[in-house]
Amino acid sequence: MALRTAVYIRRSSEDHDEKQIHSIERQEEDLTRYFEKQSKVEDSLHRLESDTEKDFYREDASSKRPGRKQFNVMLEEIRKNKYDVLLCTDLTRLSRNAVDSGALVQLLEEDHLKEIRTLDKVFTTIPTDKFTLSLFLAVSKYENDQRALNTISGLQNQKRKGKTTHRAPMGYINKGERKGEHWVEKDGDNFVQARKMWDLLFTGNYTIDALRDIARENGLTYSSKGIRHFPTSQSIRYMLSNPYYMGKVLLSDKRTGVEEWIKGEHPAMVTEEEFDKAQMILEKNGYKHAKLNKAVDIIEIIKTLAVSGIYTRKNAKGELGRATMIYEEKFRYKCNHCSHRYFSTAKNPCPKCSTEVDSSTTVEHMQRFSHLDDNSKKDSIKFDLILEALKKNLSMLYVSPSLFEVLRKRLYTLWVEKNKQQAKMRKEFRAKLDKLEDERDELYRKQNSPDGAPAGIQFAINKVLKEIDGQNDKLDKLADEMEEDFEKAWQRLQVLNDAKEVLSPDMDFEPKKRLLLSLTSNIVINKESIVVEWQKPFEELAKAGLARKQKGGKKGGKDDETLNGSPGWIRTNDPAINSRLLYH
Repeated sequence: MALRTAVYIRRSSEDHDEKQIHSIERQEEDLTRYFEKQSKVEDSLHRLESDTEKDFYREDASSKRPGRKQFNVMLEEIRKNKYDVLLCTDLTRLSRNAVDSGALVQLLEEDHLKEIRTLDKVFTTIPTDKFTLSLFLAVSKYENDQRALNTISGLQNQKRKGKTTHRAPMGYINKGERKGEHWVEKDGDNFVQARKMWDLLFTGNYTIDALRDIARENGLTYSSKGIRHFPTSQSIRYMLSNPYYMGKVLLSDKRTGVEEWIKGEHPAMVTEEEFDKAQMILEKNGYKHAKLNKAVDIIEIIKTLAVSGIYTRKNAKGELGRATMIYEEKFRYKCNHCSHRYFSTAKNPCPKCSTEVDSSTTVEHMQRFSHLDDNSKKDSIKFDLILEALKKNLSMLYVSPSLFEVLRKRLYTLWVEKNKQQAKMRKEFRAKLDKLEDERDELYRKQNSPDGAPAGIQFAINKVLKEIDGQNDKLDKLADEMEEDFEKAWQRLQVLNDAKEVLSPDMDFEPKKRLLLSLTSNIVINKESIVVEWQKPFEELAKAGLARKQKGGKKGGKDDETLNGSPGWIRTNDPAINSRLLYH
């Protein structure tokens, strides 16, 4: 009686090399030739017998980890003593992990199999063969692990040289086909259009969704797996917070957890100063942002609070109007020889007596914000006065730990509610999309019918394809809205978490700089006063803090912990206010 044989054929889904793509076909050809030789064996007790339909187990999966579906089905059949022999082209096809390797040896150990064969080796149930099989399988795993280490090491070496080892992000494109000869360059007009997104962000007049719409109108696309895609809100946010656009690549060490951005070979789209400014704007507007490279000067923060460069002031008629803001930084020197006072951007000698500036020269550092009215009359205000106004406004705010916990729980509740609503909408969109795709397939069937395509079939196909694109756009937009709503709410909650520690009257102003950026939307400079405009989610806290201060309320009291009915505080059982604080 011939030996019943199970045949295992596997291609790795994680290896996209061209040779791997055809490996199942190649393995079947090799095994067919092997069976042809076996058919000539006269002794039926050593001749293999197999049905290509029932006994061949084909799989497109990696063997680096346990859990292959067809492999496990085959093992179950072998444990039922259905087969005598397990055949494959090479042991690496069977296993590259310790769990599956142990299971294979155990099949011989428990006499579920008589042999495990490859095209050039036979392993039987004798101790020497089982030991040799274990050794070969262990070597296979070792080679796989070593290859992975070599790959990681090679990628790290490429990164240290500034090379991009991943798919180039939007605005860039990967080049080079030969191994070891890959680089990244500007993606034609897409690079120019992507740069425009940064310039529009700097104006402070555009939301992420608005930038997405403009990008699509301008034809901005990026390449992924050979297909061009229009950007989503998520891809726009990713671009604006990714240090790669400064011309840098990420070098990370998984063992130590240390990450470092180093200079890359690809061209930069923005300067470091522009990138930092973008992160301040994203933070100010409640979007996810990268950590700033350095401590940000308070002047830069204040300038960023009015990114548009426009402030409001009272004109000659006493009406509030718009005026261009200018930041001025000057150095005034007093000559040691003739006592002449003069302004200079550099350490220039006295224009009156030519005395050089030295360490004993009196220097006055002057910082002012100026704005021009309609008659080009310039009014200015000292920077220190603006700083004092900000400190005064910040002292109005206080966030208790109890309030923070209430808002955190409320955020979760709101997110669950929104997620349910959008899940229902996604289901409706998906049902309509499935119907359109069925209609498209039916039209294709009619178009390719042997009886000939009906009149107007192409017009109908184009109409359905357009509707499918529209439905996919709706699904993308829904996903973007859900993610953006939650992300902005989460960012605001983190601001409040910081505020618990930072916003106290006895705390130095320096730690409040970044927090100030997240809370404030603008500074209105009038002739008589300086007014801080809070972002809408935080204006309720500012009003509550002002009311508490006017009523003489003290922080840390009994009412502060209960929050319900305490003087000047938001009644936190009011879902409308809680909702407005988080999802505005």
